[in-house]
Amino acid sequence: KAKNARLAIIFKDSTEEVKVENEEIVENEEIAIASDDNAFSIARRDFRDFNQKLADSNEAVKERYNSIYSLIARIKGVRVIESKKQQSFKKGNDSIIRMIFRGKTLCALLALNPKDYENSKYIFNDFTEVKAHANYPMCMRLTSDRQARWTIELLNDLIVKNGYELEELPQIIEVVPEISEEALDMNNRIIKRDFRDFNQKLEDSTDAIKDRYNSIYSLIARINGVRVIESKKQQSFKKGIAPIIRFAFRGKTLCALLALNPKDYENTKYIFKDFTEVKSHANYPMCMRLTSDRQARWTIELLNDLIIKNGYELSELPKPIEVEPEIIEEELDTGLSIVKRDFRTFNEKLEDSTGAVKDRYDSIYSLVARIKGVRIIESKKQQSFKKGNNSVARLAFRGKTLCALLALNPKEYENTKYIFKDFTEVKAHANYPMRVKLSSDRQARWTCELLNDLIVKQGYELNELPKAIEDLTISDEDITPFYNNFNRKTVRLSFEQKLRRAKKEVKQRYKTVLDFINEIDGVRVIESEYFRTFRYKNKPIAKITIKGKTVNVYIALNPSEYVNTKYKFIDVSHIKKYANYPMRVKLSSDRQAKWACELINELCIKKGIERGD
Repeated sequence: KAKNARLAIIFKDSTEEVKVENEEIVENEEIAIASDDNAFSIARRDFRDFNQKLADSNEAVKERYNSIYSLIARIKGVRVIESKKQQSFKKGNDSIIRMIFRGKTLCALLALNPKDYENSKYIFNDFTEVKAHANYPMCMRLTSDRQARWTIELLNDLIVKNGYELEELPQIIEVVPEISEEALDMNNRIIKRDFRDFNQKLEDSTDAIKDRYNSIYSLIARINGVRVIESKKQQSFKKGIAPIIRFAFRGKTLCALLALNPKDYENTKYIFKDFTEVKSHANYPMCMRLTSDRQARWTIELLNDLIIKNGYELSELPKPIEVEPEIIEEELDTGLSIVKRDFRTFNEKLEDSTGAVKDRYDSIYSLVARIKGVRIIESKKQQSFKKGNNSVARLAFRGKTLCALLALNPKEYENTKYIFKDFTEVKAHANYPMRVKLSSDRQARWTCELLNDLIVKQGYELNELPKAIEDLTISDEDITPFYNNFNRKTVRLSFEQKLRRAKKEVKQRYKTVLDFINEIDGVRVIESEYFRTFRYKNKPIAKITIKGKTVNVYIALNPSEYVNTKYKFIDVSHIKKYANYPMRVKLSSDRQAKWACELINELCIKKGIERGD
């Protein structure tokens, strides 16, 4: 939980006022609140790890990280300890520095005494009292290049104090291909790392690379008793404890490392590298670089040799493959069956789903979230809900279909109206034996009914729904009735949620205006839950929001100056929160989007703001 984020919500009814505050929330949570009048509280977490946040950051943040990382990498004997949310660097057992995101801000926490730098030029936070960062008490927020430069100065102080030795800067860095270099003004080398894992690299590869991977994977999948061991950077396949093959990326090249003796294939047609001396690949010493279809074909031949030598049995190719729905079968000209895997996580699948699927998920999530003391356990492929050690429900995708698995006895609901499958015999879902496919709103409604039965049987208590919410303006246009079939409860969607669900033409109009604004040199955007606000050196430019299904642009122009012109707009100067952006233009057509751009251009001319070409 975040240390500084606080939630203060004021509920009130006709007779009394109750204030609930100091409730800690997770950073980057997306909060939507509603009830019978104004629905229910749904909390969304930011599930990205440190590397994903860094990859999604802007170039300035990445350059600040790289400038510091390049200096750390030069310390002799330094080691990195990576966790989901942070990167820590140590020399032996001595702490050096930790990199972490606090919200969207990259921070460097140094193993220096903050009191030694009081009344100095450095701007930092003292984390001495924070138990989790006790070994890294000086927090530098890398919000500017100056802060990054100061962090490097402090890091140099730490290196000198502890007497650490630095590696010399070589002319050419001969390291893992995914690490490249780039020069910095401060004459330090920047080493840029590729933070994508194996699945992300494969997902971003060309179709040719994916086809080569699939052709080999389909043969491996036929070996009886084969198992896959997935790590961040590679995929290894074994039968029992005997190694078979490993996939890994070296730079942008997919490689297959086989458990064969390279010396047995010297002076043959096969082109490979001998990795016998590479300790990490000692069990897979023959490296085939899959740079062409011929290399992939040769790899399959070598894999067949390995299968024959070890006497492995292959399963027959069935007509339809009846496996997990996310695995699809295709036939190749070679007669091999290609099994294509879906590498997306649960959250990524949910993000890519239709609005109807998201609504069904929200309806069930909102009911489960009301159970007092419920906790969520997130894994790559599913979300499980428990109260203490008691199972409640599990949400997972099978193919493109969202499913709810409930901790109810399926036999008690035989010959009822409910349509479900009995998963009692499926070991992975033994605690959630009733599976309901959320393929329609009716199925979602039935799932809510079954969930209510479970709550009553177990005697779980539900949190009360608030009567009303103070200081939260909710208009009819801002409320999307996704609860139409579920007791008519409503929820206010954020800007991102509405934009994601918008029609293609609505997104295009928004993009037209956004691209036009971004041409202004030095413009900055302030993102909030419901608005995108644009300013230039503290001068208001425009504010964008979505009301209902229509994008609205609020422009910092005086509406009275444009009365009786061709422009269609609404004067909102009487509304306090739009006082600086009194002209509202609804982007209900392409022409309106073009006019909005013209008005923003007039604003730039009036205020002397330069735009790029």
